[in-house]
Amino acid sequence: MFRAGLMAVALVVCSSVFGFAQSTTNFQWSRSGVTSIGVVNALAMSPGAGTSAGGYILAGTASGGQLSDGSPTGGVYRTSDDGATWALTGLSGKWVQCLAIGSSGLAFAGAAIGAGLYTSTDSGNSWNADSLLSGYSVQCVAIDGGTVFAGTYSNGLWVSSDEGKNWESSDSGFVSYNASGKPNVTALTVNGGAILAGTNAGMYLSTNNGLSWVRDGLDDQYVNSLAVQDPGTSGAKIFAGTNFGVFVAPGGDTSWTAVNTGLTDSSVTSITILGSNLYASTESGLFLSSNDGANWTQANLGLSFPDIPVLASNDSAIVAGAAGSGVFLSHDGINWLAINSDVSGTTVDDFMSDGTATYAATSGGVYFSPDSGISWSPRSNGLVNDQVTSLAMNGTSIFAGTTFGLYVSNDDGESWTIVDSMSTSQISALVSNSGKVFAGTSGQGVFISTDNGGTWAPADSGLKSLAITGFTISGGNVFVGTSGQGVYSYTGGVPAWSAVNPGLTNTAITCLASNGTNLFAGTAGGPYTSTASSINWNPITDSGQVAVSINAIAASGPYLFCGTNVGPYLSTDNGNTWESMLTGLPLNTQGITALAISGSNAFAGAYQGGVWVGSLTGITAIDAQPSQIPAAFALSQNYPNPFNPTTVIRYQLSAPCFVVLKVYDVLGREVATLEDAKKSTGIHEVEFNGAHLASGVYFYRLAAAGFSETKKMLLLK
Repeated sequence: MFRAGLMAVALVVCSSVFGFAQSTTNFQWSRSGVTSIGVVNALAMSPGAGTSAGGYILAGTASGGQLSDGSPTGGVYRTSDDGATWALTGLSGKWVQCLAIGSSGLAFAGAAIGAGLYTSTDSGNSWNADSLLSGYSVQCVAIDGGTVFAGTYSNGLWVSSDEGKNWESSDSGFVSYNASGKPNVTALTVNGGAILAGTNAGMYLSTNNGLSWVRDGLDDQYVNSLAVQDPGTSGAKIFAGTNFGVFVAPGGDTSWTAVNTGLTDSSVTSITILGSNLYASTESGLFLSSNDGANWTQANLGLSFPDIPVLASNDSAIVAGAAGSGVFLSHDGINWLAINSDVSGTTVDDFMSDGTATYAATSGGVYFSPDSGISWSPRSNGLVNDQVTSLAMNGTSIFAGTTFGLYVSNDDGESWTIVDSMSTSQISALVSNSGKVFAGTSGQGVFISTDNGGTWAPADSGLKSLAITGFTISGGNVFVGTSGQGVYSYTGGVPAWSAVNPGLTNTAITCLASNGTNLFAGTAGGPYTSTASSINWNPITDSGQVAVSINAIAASGPYLFCGTNVGPYLSTDNGNTWESMLTGLPLNTQGITALAISGSNAFAGAYQGGVWVGSLTGITAIDAQPSQIPAAFALSQNYPNPFNPTTVIRYQLSAPCFVVLKVYDVLGREVATLEDAKKSTGIHEVEFNGAHLASGVYFYRLAAAGFSETKKMLLLK
């Protein structure tokens, strides 16, 4: 179970974290249960989608990468069961950047890099290329009855009066800022009898079905998205999402007003409306306004990553495409649920097994695997908050702790209901023992239920810290880890908890585990072990080695795994020697946040990297091995991201060299120097503390021996 506790000072890890010596042959990790649809650029919803009335959702994805099965990324994916399953319906390998759904099964998909426009007459199940618009990069499509409008990159606007069978150029009145002499049309929408077109240099309006156009304001704005509130009515308002925020104008009026109060990121990529609420997506998160843009607040609850390229809505629901994190659905526009069965982009905080199936607590909800991790499916129905931190089973009931509330399921996770008395608690850990369910929180201590979650009572007496980081059970006794005050044992009397810290020189507990009568504690300074019957903690890292923060521990039989920010480690001799277990793990998924051993498999959860599985049958004892030398220079994404106020930046060097690592704000001003010295070959980490900085986007850049790379990170306070 992952309970992160970043060190308060900069931490550098060179190559080996624990003493190397012993174990594996033929052990490697492989991705578990990936059904990724890739990075989502475009979304469209038919009527009824997101409800029991049926309907379907289309997702257009980016090309240029490779899925886990070796197939190229890109294309149009379709779901008719609100994300339980997705199918690639066409345009494989194409960069799809816009989608539109009409009536009677008509749909359109626009592709970038000159791939043109595609038409579907069977509700997105199959696609045919439009020969006239082939070679163009189609950026937006709007449908008005039988008339279709298509905007292209620097090839102008096109109109079809017969549902896309024939097309005519429709550029009269446009001013071009491109060498081609044709406008760059970036957004389209329909308002009654009027067509509105956004370009890279403002707005245009047509009231004669696209025969001619007049300028409609926002002359210096790059318009990314358009939405109309109550289209066709006299009070209709038009909203434009631009690179400089949101603007509003009455229908048919060229007087645009900026409405950006509370919108901390002014680069708006998409805008949509659900009921009386207006939504704007940015790289820094999703924003909501319930007063026509006069004020904005963030609405990211359940979104596992803030970068939201695209939004779409119908009359009852809204969907959001998150960069690298799939598709999310909301009925209220505030609370979001992951609706694709891809666990690969989530952060996994906990595993649980009921003997036949495995459950994963992730930043995208609860996932279920009936086949030892071969496949995963979401089980988040009813989870208003899908930032799940912990899982526990008591009888036939499953409890899920989230960052805002405790939930219970009595049907194997198929549906969840919130526990009213714990609806505002930030749950950090769960365990059950002898009919009792223990819930640890991030600052309110421990609560206990003796009636299977019906009622809960605080049980904090004896605890000197109310920040709970983990539970484990050994010999029938419950042990709890705390942040800064060590480990306690449950007595059931008064006080309820008794400190058991002899020998524990580092009391910043991050996780707990047990194996028979042996206890294991992960701390911010390395792992410890003790017997449950006679508590006396001993560090289990080799002397002279760097002691790193342990995120997760799993122990079973001869196997002891520790998860760190630089990957998993395994000991088969009670911690006397360790081996790095990186084989099969890409660099950007080596921050291990959860571990479990089930049967003959080991499961590892990675930060924003999903679930990985490895077979224990390939582990045998061997002689000491040298530490691994990285094959190339590389800079990893910071962890965690977003962060508040600290985050860890990791990089690797394939040779010793002078290293400069600096942090900059969005204006390019240097705000911190993290490294400025010669460093050895290996994997290195450094902590960045943004406590003195304002919330927002920052960049960090590594320069080393001719290698340089820059990455983006987000500070949220």
